[in-house]
Amino acid sequence: MFASGKKGSEFDSRIIVYRNVSTPQTVPTGTWTKLELDSIRLDNLNEYDETTNYRFTATEAGVYHVALSVDFQSMAADKGAKCGIGWNGNSPAATVGYLPIGSTSTISAGGDDNVMCSGSFELTQNSYLEAFVWHNHGSDRSIVEPSVMSIERFA
Repeated sequence: MFASGKKGSEFDSRIIVYRNVSTPQTVPTGTWTKLELDSIRLDNLNEYDETTNYRFTATEAGVYHVALSVDFQSMAADKGAKCGIGWNGNSPAATVGYLPIGSTSTISAGGDDNVMCSGSFELTQNSYLEAFVWHNHGSDRSIVEPSVMSIERFA
């Protein structure tokens, strides 16, 4: 039990969102693109917009952990993909408001590619986070299931 008298987690803010398999998202090559995670598995405080902005907006100030796993369909051998989290309107490529948490994954034999990233953000109330992806395949690629993001407040 915590000092507040609550059992379990001290904080209620947690989400799990994912990309619906029936509608893959197309991502152009060489461009940071916002990931449209359009389905909600868990959203305790209604903090994720899955229909318009595809972003998490904190209802309370705190420190949040973010984990993102993205699957690219049919990547060519020796090509790469990466993911990242944008903060308050900045893409991961921006120099302000970006925590560099993604790394490039290189495909050795071709096929589907999974990239993962995670990190923590100190957010004020109404700050928001968005998932982004990038690849250098040379032509458009589709984002497929099981692409998923989880966010949980821990402080």
